[in-house]
Amino acid sequence: MIRTENEGEPITKRKILSVAHQLFDPIGFTCPITLIPKLLLHECWKLGISWDSKLPEDVINKFRKWKDELHELKFLKIPRRLSNLDLNESSLTLHTFCDASKLAYATCIFLRAEKEGKVTCQLIQARSRIAPFKGNIHTKDGITRVQYWC
Repeated sequence: MIRTENEGEPITKRKILSVAHQLFDPIGFTCPITLIPKLLLHECWKLGISWDSKLPEDVINKFRKWKDELHELKFLKIPRRLSNLDLNESSLTLHTFCDASKLAYATCIFLRAEKEGKVTCQLIQARSRIAPFKGNIHTKDGITRVQYWC
């Protein structure tokens, strides 16, 4: 259960960080969800907002919208094993995907198992990171450096 702000308690950078770090996900199944508060904190850093200052209304509204959608996580089912197939007798391949933007970059790894014509794919690991906001992230050919980090 995620504890959120009390009525009347201002939403600050400290509050966003506190709520965001209540989600424990070492494998990264929820990284699309946990990326949102990281982006909000990143936006606050760019604006030079201190830890306990009141945040701009647009940041507060984005945080509340994110927080209100967290109840959907209770429907997330994470399997305890990688595959229902016998992995010793299956053809196994790893598939890695990555993507980047000016805001963030992410990578995910899937295990594909095939046995007797039956194919299953399962997420093994996922990670997302915020792109740094200092310096020039663009190279001369227009590809962002962030894409190279993937």
